[in-house]
Amino acid sequence: MLVFKNISHQFGLERVLNDINYRVIEGSVTGIVGPSGCGKSTLLAIAAGLLEPSEGSVTNTFQRTAMVFQEDCTLAWMNALDNISFGLKAQGMARALRYEKALAIGKSLQLSEDDLNKYPGQLSGGMRQRVALGRALAVIPDLLLLDEPFSALDVGLKRELQDLLLGQIQLRKLTAIFITHDLLEAVKICDQILVLSSGGEIVHQIAISEPKSARNEQYIYHKVAAMLSDAQVQQAFSLKASC
Repeated sequence: MLVFKNISHQFGLERVLNDINYRVIEGSVTGIVGPSGCGKSTLLAIAAGLLEPSEGSVTNTFQRTAMVFQEDCTLAWMNALDNISFGLKAQGMARALRYEKALAIGKSLQLSEDDLNKYPGQLSGGMRQRVALGRALAVIPDLLLLDEPFSALDVGLKRELQDLLLGQIQLRKLTAIFITHDLLEAVKICDQILVLSSGGEIVHQIAISEPKSARNEQYIYHKVAAMLSDAQVQQAFSLKASC
């Protein structure tokens, strides 16, 4: 269970979140979308326990939370296999076992043994993001937090990694929160979507019941068009919105 109750936050005099109330549904993917600067990443940091809210409280009863950031945050002095197994090493797992688990995870994310022996500087951006996702999955989380993990990738790579992520979420029966500014991505991946305004308020909520396997491009574009017909969603994504 993850519950946000009356969450507000400010940095100095700037208020970035305003009275957020929401209960994350277990076993689902909740998308949080909105313009740049609306507090999406701040809310995720609060969910992860990395930041204390100025007001309100968070209840998190999940056993293990893992996070994937917009930047891959791989450790340059470790090869990909060591990066994936880093959390397992911190847990005290024996080297042979953690390498076995990391290798299996890497292969499930379409990284070859040759890739896993390379250092981050030798890998493409898409491969580094696979390593970052693998590192999060290695610790067997039941709550996965994702902060715009694919925003820096080109369209083809983004689609490939979206499909890999969806496969891992379904395989592991994860609960996830997915931050993005891309409504198309949100509709493809998420079961519920929250739209934040530039003032850090929830202005729109939508549940998507269509199975993810049935969400083709036509469906996704139609759903986004329906969302954008809402005046508050239009305003939230307006080019005139002040962030």
